Amino acid sequence: MKWCLFAVMTLLFSASLQAQVLEEVFPLTVPDGLRGSLTEKDFGEIRNSYEKLSAAGDGKAMLSVGYMYQKGLGVPQDFAKAKEWYEKGAAASNPGAMNNLGIIYHYGLGLAKDSSMAKQWFMKARTRYEAMASNGDSASMYNLGRTYEKAVYVQRDYAKAMMWYERSARAGNALAMNAIGYMHDNALGVPQDYRKAREWYEKGAAAGDAASMYNLGVMYLDAYGVTKDDAKAKEWFEKAAAGGDDMAMATIGAIYEFANGVDKDYTKAKEWYEKAASFGNSKAMFRLGVFYEVALGVEQDYAKARFYYEKTATMQGNSAGLAMTRLGLIYAAGLGVERDYPKAKEYLEKAAALGDGEAMYGLGIIYRDGLGVARDPAKAEEWFKKASAKGIE
Repeated sequence: MKWCLFAVMTLLFSASLQAQVLEEVFPLTVPDGLRGSLTEKDFGEIRNSYEKLSAAGDGKAMLSVGYMYQKGLGVPQDFAKAKEWYEKGAAASNPGAMNNLGIIYHYGLGLAKDSSMAKQWFMKARTRYEAMASNGDSASMYNLGRTYEKAVYVQRDYAKAMMWYERSARAGNALAMNAIGYMHDNALGVPQDYRKAREWYEKGAAAGDAASMYNLGVMYLDAYGVTKDDAKAKEWFEKAAAGGDDMAMATIGAIYEFANGVDKDYTKAKEWYEKAASFGNSKAMFRLGVFYEVALGVEQDYAKARFYYEKTATMQGNSAGLAMTRLGLIYAAGLGVERDYPKAKEYLEKAAALGDGEAMYGLGIIYRDGLGVARDPAKAEEWFKKASAKGIE
């Protein structure tokens, strides 16, 4: 009974699409050809085209095929194949492929984490970006900005990040325009200035950048420097979604799920989450798992819930931790599976390592009640204190 009660409590804590940031995520290089609004058929045709180009030694095509395997776009997700294609791209001197190999090693995707190898690949990518930027390549300038903003195996330096973003934006790079807006929006090395943020997002949106459109939607949704306007926010999210922004798709799903300026509609929410999930969006995958676990507009189906949680758990970011927590609870409560406390503990420990407070609370229960382990009140109290520090009582 304790586990059932805890599962209900956890669902309440996990209800929001937006959750605490558990771990800063190093940026994955997204190939230009995979940024638009695409269908399953498009992905198949694109992969065939890229594989032909790869045979001719095209490093960008190799990066793109690797990315499709990493995110499961039109193919089953396969980190080993992603790594293989990134290695081909890196051998062809593509810095995006080098960067994504760094991601594979840093997060241990399909292999053991290896910080030394991650650093090696990130440094190779940076060296290549610097060489290309010196020849006027705006995409490389933008990627150098990201390297310094996100502190990808370098000292974080917002001034350098802004310098590279501004150079890239002057060369017409829309992604850089969005990045400058984001830095003003979030006071990264500059005073917070929503007016400047909006101006840069508008420039990026005018240049066709879907992420800029998404960020304008957020400004109107949350009234950042503008009057709150749910209709205008939804309009920007829809434009961003039409441009292939999976976070916009997931947010429209959340708008319908939580009735934000519209009538609650689980069917529409699920449709938008499925669109976002087809692009590998971890937040959408997590929400689909919740839909099937607690029967939100669908028949309860623990197997499908587990499928989406397991897929989310392989991603980076806070959704992975939330999914691992749900998987831990599913195995602890025996929801659609045989009750398995060791497996539950394993998932909760992984989620706790990512900073998830609910997982910490669950571990406290495991040690307090001796579920699959010897009772240990001291360890239980230690986990409850960690959970309390995260706001989970």
